[in-house]
Amino acid sequence: MTTTSPSSPSTLGDHPTGFAGFRRGWDGLAWTSRVVADPSSPELHERHAFVRVFTHASLYAFIVGVVAGFAAAIVGVTLHAWPLTALGGALAAGGPIGALVLAVRRRLRIGILHAGRAVVLGVLWGVIAFAAAFVIELLVERGGNHTVAGFAFDGLVEEPLKLLLPVVLLATGPALFKNPRVGVWMVVIASGVFGMAEAALYLADPVSAASTSGQTSAQIDAEVTAATGRLLVERMFVEIAHVIWTGGAAALIWLGAHRAGRAFSWLGLLGFGIAVAQHVINDAVLTPIDATLLGGGTFLNLVWVILGYYFWFRPRVRQLVPPDAVALVPKRWRARMPRALQRGASAGAL
Repeated sequence: MTTTSPSSPSTLGDHPTGFAGFRRGWDGLAWTSRVVADPSSPELHERHAFVRVFTHASLYAFIVGVVAGFAAAIVGVTLHAWPLTALGGALAAGGPIGALVLAVRRRLRIGILHAGRAVVLGVLWGVIAFAAAFVIELLVERGGNHTVAGFAFDGLVEEPLKLLLPVVLLATGPALFKNPRVGVWMVVIASGVFGMAEAALYLADPVSAASTSGQTSAQIDAEVTAATGRLLVERMFVEIAHVIWTGGAAALIWLGAHRAGRAFSWLGLLGFGIAVAQHVINDAVLTPIDATLLGGGTFLNLVWVILGYYFWFRPRVRQLVPPDAVALVPKRWRARMPRALQRGASAGAL
């Protein structure tokens, strides 16, 4: 039986998990290992009526971002104005990124946490982290260093930078930033801003290079237009990887810290390592294959991003869905409950 009625508020105690026949402990910030068999506890998750898609802000964020991004890029190419093509790149990438960010906000019930500071700091840190990464990478690896080691370097720089301020706040900041949902929310925002800034940099390059060369032939204009269009489509879909890789790591970092009672945990370190590995594989392995064997483009990068969402980001972040959202999220966004806990609860009820 499936129902869409909301569960009880996210207060201390045992709550329906979304899995029929079980309740689970919630300590106010995260699910615990306490599971109680309860035959009256129903199956809970949101029904997937197609028309409901059109009521979600995520859809409109996607559409507005992509349409505005393409419009700005077209005008920028026409006027040979790289700031406009850069803006187009940021907006087009911001469509999918904004859709995912809003989905996370809705599913983690961020609105009831009064986490406005996390939004402001996330946006500011996304800009600062991107600027720092740009300078470091420019100083260390640019100048034609397109080797495997050069590509791998980006992931080793960017993942720590995106997490730096949020983790510092986890360790030394106010109690708000120790809340796993707030921590992941801030990292998701910072990573989204980072991805949008990176898209802007990519889209500025063709028009900027043509402008500084002083060449304005019809052939060069055609080449710039083609390069801008290709980059716009690519960046629109792959920049969301920054949110997926780092957001998944943040879920493990904050959950590990919550369970260990300190900022550092082996679970968090594992999450960070996996995020870095995904980034390095994307840049140092899949990008060269796309470029040399598949004739350019980002086909393998896009496949990697999709796999990252389904097997890394969603399984990690859904562990933070609170009790009062269990009935309001899709089935695969309910917090997973290990079978060992279910068996233990069933045995205890005998």
